Amino acid sequence: WKFVQQGQGSGLIFSGEGLVVTNAHVVEGATRVRVTLTDGRRFRAEVAGADEIVDVAVLRMLPDANGEPGKDDEGSVEG
Repeated sequence: WKFVQQGQGSGLIFSGEGLVVTNAHVVEGATRVRVTLTDGRRFRAEVAGADEIVDVAVLRMLPDANGEPGKDDEGSVEG
């Protein structure tokens, strides 16, 4: 069987390019990252960088073929 661990946390979009700051422990070891906004929209993302000592990570929302953040149907962090 396949083990899928999901986590969730809060974050803040701090850039018009779709950069998000969150806690590093939330995305540690993640193989897929999804960002879900308060209005329910969900986007694919990748971990751009993390510092486990201060527990901060930066996510980059991934663009679709049109260069806009690519909407996704799932909303989770999977490791």
